[in-house]
Amino acid sequence: MFLPLLLVATFAGSPGPLNIVDDRKRPIASAVVTFVDRDGNTDVERSSPSGDVRIRDGFLPIRIHIDAAGFQSVDLPFPGLLGPIRLDHALSTIAAVSVATGSARNLHTLPLAASVLDEKAIAASTASTTDSLLRSLPGFDLDRSNSEFTNYGQLRVSLNGAGEDRGLLLVDGIPAQDAFGGQVDWNAYPVGDVTRAEILRGPGSALYGSGAIGGVVALDTRGPAPFGAKQGTDGSVSGELGGNDRAGASAFVRSTLSPALAASLWSSRTQFSYNDLAPGYRSPIDVAAFSQNSADAFTARLGSPSSNVEFSNLLSHDAQTEGRPNYTFARALEQYALRYFHSSSFADTTISAYERDSYVTNVADQYPAKPGVLRYIQNVPSWENGIEAIVRATPANWELQARGELRAVHGISNQVGAGSALQSEGSGSQQLGGLALQASLHEHRFEGLVGARYDQTTFSNGTSVSVNSTTHLPITTLAPGRTDAAISPRAGLRYDLSPALALRLSAGDGIRSPYLNELVRGYVIGSTTYLPNINLIPERSKSFTFGLDDVDSRNHASLDFTHTDVANAIAFETTSPTTQMRSNIDQTQTDGITGTFQHKINECVNLDASATEQAARVASGPAAIIGKRLAYIPNSNASLGIDDSAGALRFGVDANYFGQTYADDLNTEPLGAALTFDAHAGTSFGDGSSLKLSWQNLTRQVYLSSIDRIAPPATLQLTFTQTFGRTRPKSVCSG
Repeated sequence: MFLPLLLVATFAGSPGPLNIVDDRKRPIASAVVTFVDRDGNTDVERSSPSGDVRIRDGFLPIRIHIDAAGFQSVDLPFPGLLGPIRLDHALSTIAAVSVATGSARNLHTLPLAASVLDEKAIAASTASTTDSLLRSLPGFDLDRSNSEFTNYGQLRVSLNGAGEDRGLLLVDGIPAQDAFGGQVDWNAYPVGDVTRAEILRGPGSALYGSGAIGGVVALDTRGPAPFGAKQGTDGSVSGELGGNDRAGASAFVRSTLSPALAASLWSSRTQFSYNDLAPGYRSPIDVAAFSQNSADAFTARLGSPSSNVEFSNLLSHDAQTEGRPNYTFARALEQYALRYFHSSSFADTTISAYERDSYVTNVADQYPAKPGVLRYIQNVPSWENGIEAIVRATPANWELQARGELRAVHGISNQVGAGSALQSEGSGSQQLGGLALQASLHEHRFEGLVGARYDQTTFSNGTSVSVNSTTHLPITTLAPGRTDAAISPRAGLRYDLSPALALRLSAGDGIRSPYLNELVRGYVIGSTTYLPNINLIPERSKSFTFGLDDVDSRNHASLDFTHTDVANAIAFETTSPTTQMRSNIDQTQTDGITGTFQHKINECVNLDASATEQAARVASGPAAIIGKRLAYIPNSNASLGIDDSAGALRFGVDANYFGQTYADDLNTEPLGAALTFDAHAGTSFGDGSSLKLSWQNLTRQVYLSSIDRIAPPATLQLTFTQTFGRTRPKSVCSG
């Protein structure tokens, strides 16, 4: 006791001050130094321009706390501080993401690679659809099909080059891929309703189950005001007009009715038109294609921050006329969801349930022989429902998580020709269940994560009906029921080589069960017939990732390497010049590298860049396709954008490069590379209104978005938005 007091008294009485310096030994002025004595009393001082700071005469501290703008705060014991005290520069504020580990974590401190688009980045984007918005999210393999003018069956998810259908999509925590077919109805989730997009750039089956082989995309949409908001109503209305008959309107309203009850409503309508058919799929009778989309979402929440129930309802419809008679698509979706959340001193518990009905109508003509003459009408209704329970606990430095999930799916694909004559039909049911356990240990410079999930999929009531070409009588094939099961482990490690530089490693197995669509549904595009395969078995994968993440006060950079092997990979195999059939390929392999860089030029101007180079190919299988690249997986992607949100006038410019890809397994149908530029400029007014002028594809690049579609042309669009009822705080980045 006597010796510490003597040292403190000796130091306090000495004339020498403390000296505060940065990591280059330069003095730090105006640092706030708080001295604390044994009784909790404080002496608050500021450092001089030379970095010096003195203790008040007679004050005997036992510890000190130092804060300085732009530097990391420190707490130190006292005495013993005879030399300069060094402060490290503060790391830039990096967004927290939840999709990687299942709980909100700082992007820099994750043991797994991830990417994020926040609400500000989304608002600055010129994208008119959510799938085009995600093209700037590193790790998302944009297959270039645009959701407004593409056969719905081509709207699929691939992440990190793993291959189509090997990425999982969650919207507000609910699985968003059609559980019958695997495709995504992007128009049900308009870009204006999306407030956040996150991506896990690595294996995710150990936590999320079937389909998360290459990673997971998680979208958040608008909802009620957070708990604690003042009672009242706020929201916005928006209208847009542009070239190519671009028009749209949307409205968002949320109301806090009491401290325990809040609700919100989103509604949007859009339309667009252009000549979308590729030269090889055109006919003399073609006119411009036309697309119309609508989406309505209602959410109500009741309870408190620690215990609440949330109900939501989503309705959407979109229709596409492709430019000639009997060549159309239409989709309708209705979803109900219920979520219960409860937080206690021991753990947080979330239980979610949903029911979704989807209906697709696909009408094809007899192109190229008889364009405009009916070939078939295909109706694809499907029904799915699911429930998931998540429990999270955080004892000491541990985070423990358990997830249990059950889903049921049933669907039918019915195809008829002229006079409602049956051509083919397929149907079936699936029950999917999974249980995941995960644990992670957090230390100052280290984090270790380990987890595993058991998945079981049961296929039943499988039926395939074809028609005899001679007798025209139906031929029915009944598929035997079967159950497939697998365990998918995952492990991750992060170690801080320095306060700014983190090393991360992860490895995991994955599973993807075939969709009912792949088992029982066939279709035709042009002169090519695509056949299902009732004997498909699940895919199994192994992935390894390695990366570095570096951050300082203005920059954030990452570099990640990915290797993924998929056994029994499901893909279309060409069996004749006009026939492709779903098949299990022995093995595919993807090796890729992704780099990202964000630079804060100043408080209002940001630069974002990313690039991916990947080799996704068949490693083992039929001789004709060994070494061939996976269909619709680009060999490279890159994006570069700068956004200035300062002052009354705000603007941004984005460049996106889509690497070459192929639309078939033999790599005979190249889509080619494309480089596009988008730009926007806008201003805000004091009454809460704003104008935004967007120019998409301003270099007028004409390129294939799929084998039979041309991407959207250059389009100039003006958007007016009026907010109401909300506080609009002034900032250095607002007009």
